[in-house]
Amino acid sequence: MILIPYILGCVTSTVDGGATVQQPEDTQPSQSFGLFWTEEWWQHLVVETNRYANDQGPHRKWTPVTVSDLKAFLGLMLGMGILKSNVYPDYWRTYKRLFLTQFGKVMPRDRFLTIWRYLHLADNNVPQEDKPDKLAKLHPMLTHLNRVFKENYTPYRDVSIHESMIQFKGRLGFRQYLPSKPIKWGIKIWALSESITGYISNFQVYTGRETGQELGLAHREVKDLVAPYHHTGTRVYMDNFYTGVPLLRELVTLGIGGCGTVRANRKFLPTELLPQRVRLDKHLHQSAQAGNLTFCVWQERKAVCVLSDFHDPLRTGTVNRRSGRQQQQQVEVPEALSEYQSFMMGVDLTDQMIGYYMQNHNVHNAYVLAKDSNFDFVKRSWPNYKSFLEDLADELTFGVTAKRHPPILHQPRPGNQHHTLYNH
Repeated sequence: MILIPYILGCVTSTVDGGATVQQPEDTQPSQSFGLFWTEEWWQHLVVETNRYANDQGPHRKWTPVTVSDLKAFLGLMLGMGILKSNVYPDYWRTYKRLFLTQFGKVMPRDRFLTIWRYLHLADNNVPQEDKPDKLAKLHPMLTHLNRVFKENYTPYRDVSIHESMIQFKGRLGFRQYLPSKPIKWGIKIWALSESITGYISNFQVYTGRETGQELGLAHREVKDLVAPYHHTGTRVYMDNFYTGVPLLRELVTLGIGGCGTVRANRKFLPTELLPQRVRLDKHLHQSAQAGNLTFCVWQERKAVCVLSDFHDPLRTGTVNRRSGRQQQQQVEVPEALSEYQSFMMGVDLTDQMIGYYMQNHNVHNAYVLAKDSNFDFVKRSWPNYKSFLEDLADELTFGVTAKRHPPILHQPRPGNQHHTLYNH
């Protein structure tokens, strides 16, 4: 083991995490969800959806939506995540009694599909800047969610940074494919997530490679995501896509701890401990340090390299390992690697919950916030995320009864050039 003087206490934690507003004990799912999907946001959706529908011209099945309509629409969407079907009409089927749902009593199928067709987040008539903005139609929602995520909940000390996915299978210039994720096709976001609960606190949407990034994409994303938590002692865990010596040195100056697996070909690592130089026996490890930085190598089937700016290289922890058919056993590893394995799963936990029921991140955040405010009450009332979703869907659709809307007679749009094109 190679040791030089180590400076402990480089990052002092001042994080006082949890819900920023204590909710009453009998708070219902819709009230927790309402902290994120506020009444102002519902009104914004009503205005923009009706504006977009009017801009598209008369539609015989369209009538302006209300807040009640959109709440029922979202409630049915939540229900679809729990009662999965390959085709939407099945939710409104009227035959084979074992497979009937209550969707048709809340909203007619055609009304649901028409709202989905015209649902809109921003005004298309606002002129764009010279540089095309790929997220122009999403900016109001992204800005709103990033703000309320931070306002309503502060992550506890340990957080993780990773990629997350929002399902999307349509045509899109920045759609991504991540085979390791529960949602494989969709829009990729960089997310900062609380390690234990999976609460998404900050995120950015990836829209493709940008030019002029002096320190690289990963370095910039980490700096942007941790910006609200400077000098709080927050400890950030990340995988080898992000971790590097320059990044961790900068995090120390910002009062943030950094720890992650690191690729052996990164610059400024101690060459005498790199796997291509040293071959360790299985489950043995070595460490080196320079100032606040600790570099550890642990050997299993392959060498695992970890870099940290707040772990003592002399301290160890344990991880569970199984060899062949042997029983699981605890193996000694550097403390940095042990804590990395414990705290790196925040975003993956969120992806797992969302993947089960195909819901958005703000619904899972509402469940985490509710549990933090009134843990015992929430665990009795909604012992798991699924039961919370079911009651939220029930509340959003409560009191809404399907009714037929008067048809709007189709009128030609002014300036419609459809026929004149063929006359030429």
